[in-house]
Amino acid sequence: MNVSRFSYRIFTSFLLAWSFSALVFSGVILYISPAGRVAHWTNWTLMGLSKEGWQGVHFLVALVFLVGGLFHLLKFNWKVFLHYLRTRSGGFNYAREASLSVFVVVLILGGMASGLPPFAMVADVSESVKAYWETESSTAPIPHMELLSLAEVSRQLQVSPGDAWIHLRDAGLVADGPEAPLGEIGEANGLSPRDVYSVLSQIKSAKPPDGLRISGLGRKSVLEVEEELGLSAGTLLKALQSRGQVVSPDETIKEIATRMQMDPHDLLAEITAD
Repeated sequence: MNVSRFSYRIFTSFLLAWSFSALVFSGVILYISPAGRVAHWTNWTLMGLSKEGWQGVHFLVALVFLVGGLFHLLKFNWKVFLHYLRTRSGGFNYAREASLSVFVVVLILGGMASGLPPFAMVADVSESVKAYWETESSTAPIPHMELLSLAEVSRQLQVSPGDAWIHLRDAGLVADGPEAPLGEIGEANGLSPRDVYSVLSQIKSAKPPDGLRISGLGRKSVLEVEEELGLSAGTLLKALQSRGQVVSPDETIKEIATRMQMDPHDLLAEITAD
C-alpha cells in the first residue's frame, strides 16, 4: 500500500483556509457584539464565549493566519512573488497591478479614517447594532461600574458599605467584603454586575429614629449604650454577633462601626431593629 508523503504545501493551504474562515466568523461576531460597557455590565456571551473570549479567538486565528501566510509565501511562493516585482533585466514587472493593489489598500484605509461614504457605512452599521444592544439592555448608571468596589457603589446609592454588604448576604449572595468589585461579586454568584446592582438598589437607607440619636454615641461602649437605651445586658452584643462580629462589651460603637464600614448611628438603628 502506497502512502503519500506528507505535503506541507497542502497542509499550509488547508491551515490558511480554516484559519481564514474562523477569522471571518469571529470578526462578524465582534462586529455585531455590544459595546464593551454593555457586554461587561450584562455578562454578554455568545456560544459560551464572552466578548473578551471572542477577541481572544479572533487574535489567535489572525496570528495563525499570519504565520501560515508568511510560511506559504516564503517557502512555496517567494520566487514567484519576486518575479511579480522584477524582471531578470532589473525592471519592474506588473507595475500596473502592483500600483493598483497599493491604491486600493490606501483608498480603503483613507476612506475609513476620513469617514467618507461608502466606507463609513461599515462602521455605521456596527454602531447601529451596538445601539440596538443598548436599547435592549439597561446600561450601567456610570460607565464601567462593574469595576467599582461595593463600597464605591454603596456611596452612589447613598447607603453605608456595611448596609450594602449585609443586604447582599441577606439576599443569599457571597461577597468578600466592601472592597470587592461589583463584577467579581457577580462572577462569584453566577450573576451579571447588573443583577448585583439591581439587588443593591433595593436597599433603603436606614435612618435611625430621633429616640436613638444618642449624644456622643461613637465614644460610648456597647455596655454604656445598652444601659442608656434601657436594654438588657448582652442585647446589642447578640445582635452584633449575629452579623459575624466578635465584640466585647467595652468596645466602642465607633470602633465596631468603623470595622463594618458603617456610620455609628446607622449601625445602632440596624441592630436595635432586630
